[in-house]
Amino acid sequence: MTFDGGVGGAVVARGVAAAGHHDLPVGAAPGAQLVHRYAAAGHPPLLCLSQAGGPAREVEENGLVLGIMERAAYTDVELPLQPGDRFLLYTDGLLEAANAADELFGPARLAAALAETAALPPAAAAERLLERVDAWSGRPPSDDCTLVLVDWAR
Repeated sequence: MTFDGGVGGAVVARGVAAAGHHDLPVGAAPGAQLVHRYAAAGHPPLLCLSQAGGPAREVEENGLVLGIMERAAYTDVELPLQPGDRFLLYTDGLLEAANAADELFGPARLAAALAETAALPPAAAAERLLERVDAWSGRPPSDDCTLVLVDWAR
Protein backbone atom coordinates (compact mmCIF):
# COMPACT_ATOMS: atom_id res chain seq x y z
CA MET A 1 0.00 0.00 0.00
CA THR A 2 1.26 3.51 -0.72
CA PHE A 3 0.31 6.94 0.43
CA ASP A 4 1.64 10.43 -0.17
CA GLY A 5 4.16 11.72 2.33
CA GLY A 6 4.87 15.43 2.43
CA VAL A 7 8.45 16.57 2.31
CA GLY A 8 9.43 20.23 2.23
CA GLY A 9 12.97 21.40 2.00
CA ALA A 10 15.55 23.94 1.02
CA VAL A 11 19.07 23.74 -0.36
CA VAL A 12 21.19 26.81 0.19
CA ALA A 13 24.72 27.52 -0.95
CA ARG A 14 25.77 31.02 0.06
CA GLY A 15 22.42 32.68 -0.45
CA VAL A 16 21.20 30.79 -3.52
CA ALA A 17 18.13 28.90 -2.38
CA ALA A 18 15.96 26.26 -3.95
CA ALA A 19 12.95 25.35 -1.88
CA GLY A 20 9.76 23.48 -2.33
CA HIS A 21 7.19 21.07 -1.10
CA HIS A 22 7.05 17.69 -2.76
CA ASP A 23 4.54 14.91 -2.34
CA LEU A 24 6.49 11.70 -2.65
CA PRO A 25 4.98 8.25 -2.78
CA VAL A 26 6.09 6.37 0.28
CA GLY A 27 5.38 2.66 0.66
CA ALA A 28 4.34 1.47 4.08
CA ALA A 29 1.95 -0.96 5.65
CA PRO A 30 -0.95 0.65 7.51
CA GLY A 31 0.20 1.66 10.97
CA ALA A 32 3.87 1.03 10.14
CA GLN A 33 6.47 3.35 11.63
CA LEU A 34 8.20 5.35 8.90
CA VAL A 35 11.94 5.87 9.26
CA HIS A 36 14.66 8.07 7.85
CA ARG A 37 17.78 6.05 7.02
CA TYR A 38 20.99 8.06 7.33
CA ALA A 39 24.64 7.37 6.50
CA ALA A 40 27.50 9.79 5.93
CA ALA A 41 30.94 9.80 4.39
CA GLY A 42 33.18 12.24 6.21
CA HIS A 43 30.45 14.81 6.88
CA PRO A 44 29.50 16.67 10.05
CA PRO A 45 26.71 15.03 12.08
CA LEU A 46 23.10 15.28 10.91
CA LEU A 47 21.04 17.58 13.12
CA CYS A 48 17.47 16.51 13.95
CA LEU A 49 14.86 18.83 15.40
CA SER A 50 11.60 17.35 16.63
CA GLN A 51 8.45 19.44 16.62
CA ALA A 52 7.63 17.65 19.87
CA GLY A 53 10.14 19.99 21.50
CA GLY A 54 13.56 19.78 23.01
CA PRO A 55 16.95 20.74 21.61
CA ALA A 56 18.27 19.66 18.23
CA ARG A 57 20.19 16.41 18.48
CA GLU A 58 23.23 15.24 16.56
CA VAL A 59 23.23 11.95 14.69
CA GLU A 60 26.78 10.77 14.15
CA GLU A 61 26.88 7.85 11.75
CA ASN A 62 29.99 8.43 9.73
CA GLY A 63 32.37 6.59 7.49
CA LEU A 64 35.41 7.37 5.41
CA VAL A 65 35.31 10.16 2.88
CA LEU A 66 34.11 8.77 -0.46
CA GLY A 67 36.90 7.64 -2.75
CA ILE A 68 39.55 7.03 -0.06
CA MET A 69 39.28 3.24 -0.32
CA GLU A 70 37.95 1.21 -3.20
CA ARG A 71 35.81 -1.02 -0.97
CA ALA A 72 34.87 0.95 2.11
CA ALA A 73 31.99 -0.26 4.25
CA TYR A 74 29.44 2.25 5.51
CA THR A 75 26.87 1.83 8.23
CA ASP A 76 23.56 3.58 8.55
CA VAL A 77 21.12 4.45 11.28
CA GLU A 78 17.34 4.50 11.16
CA LEU A 79 15.47 7.38 12.79
CA PRO A 80 11.70 7.20 13.30
CA LEU A 81 9.86 9.91 11.37
CA GLN A 82 7.32 12.05 13.17
CA PRO A 83 5.24 14.83 11.60
CA GLY A 84 7.12 18.11 11.76
CA ASP A 85 10.60 16.58 12.11
CA ARG A 86 13.31 18.77 10.60
CA PHE A 87 16.67 17.43 9.41
CA LEU A 88 19.73 19.56 8.66
CA LEU A 89 22.68 18.38 6.56
CA TYR A 90 25.50 20.90 6.22
CA THR A 91 29.13 21.37 5.28
CA ASP A 92 31.80 22.08 7.86
CA GLY A 93 32.04 25.69 6.67
CA LEU A 94 29.11 26.56 8.93
CA LEU A 95 30.86 25.08 11.97
CA GLU A 96 34.24 26.58 11.11
CA ALA A 97 33.06 30.17 10.53
CA ALA A 98 35.28 32.22 12.84
CA ASN A 99 34.66 35.60 14.47
CA ALA A 100 37.23 38.37 15.07
CA ALA A 101 38.57 36.45 18.09
CA ASP A 102 39.02 33.33 15.89
CA GLU A 103 36.33 31.52 17.88
CA LEU A 104 34.44 29.02 15.72
CA PHE A 105 30.64 29.09 15.33
CA GLY A 106 30.66 25.40 16.27
CA PRO A 107 28.04 22.70 16.70
CA ALA A 108 26.34 24.09 19.84
CA ARG A 109 25.59 27.45 18.18
CA LEU A 110 24.38 25.72 15.01
CA ALA A 111 22.03 23.44 17.00
CA ALA A 112 20.67 26.43 18.95
CA ALA A 113 20.19 28.43 15.73
CA LEU A 114 18.35 25.47 14.16
CA ALA A 115 16.02 25.25 17.18
CA GLU A 116 15.22 28.96 16.78
CA THR A 117 13.99 28.31 13.21
CA ALA A 118 11.42 25.66 14.18
CA ALA A 119 8.40 27.83 13.26
CA LEU A 120 9.83 28.97 9.91
CA PRO A 121 9.25 27.27 6.56
CA PRO A 122 12.33 25.43 5.23
CA ALA A 123 13.59 28.11 2.81
CA ALA A 124 13.28 30.89 5.41
CA ALA A 125 14.88 28.68 8.06
CA ALA A 126 17.83 27.90 5.78
CA GLU A 127 18.36 31.59 5.02
CA ARG A 128 18.09 32.46 8.73
CA LEU A 129 20.77 29.90 9.59
CA LEU A 130 23.21 31.44 7.10
CA GLU A 131 22.32 34.93 8.35
CA ARG A 132 23.08 33.84 11.93
CA VAL A 133 26.47 32.41 10.93
CA ASP A 134 27.33 35.55 8.92
CA ALA A 135 26.22 37.95 11.69
CA TRP A 136 28.16 36.04 14.34
CA SER A 137 31.30 35.83 12.22
CA GLY A 138 31.32 39.33 10.78
CA ARG A 139 33.81 38.09 8.17
CA PRO A 140 33.58 36.78 4.64
CA PRO A 141 33.34 32.96 4.66
CA SER A 142 36.65 31.13 4.47
CA ASP A 143 35.02 27.85 3.41
CA ASP A 144 31.87 26.75 1.63
CA CYS A 145 28.67 27.07 3.64
CA THR A 146 26.10 24.74 2.13
CA LEU A 147 23.09 23.23 3.83
CA VAL A 148 20.15 21.00 3.04
CA LEU A 149 17.16 21.39 5.34
CA VAL A 150 14.29 18.89 5.09
CA ASP A 151 10.96 18.90 6.92
CA TRP A 152 8.85 15.78 7.23
CA ALA A 153 5.26 16.96 7.02
CA ARG A 154 3.26 13.73 7.03
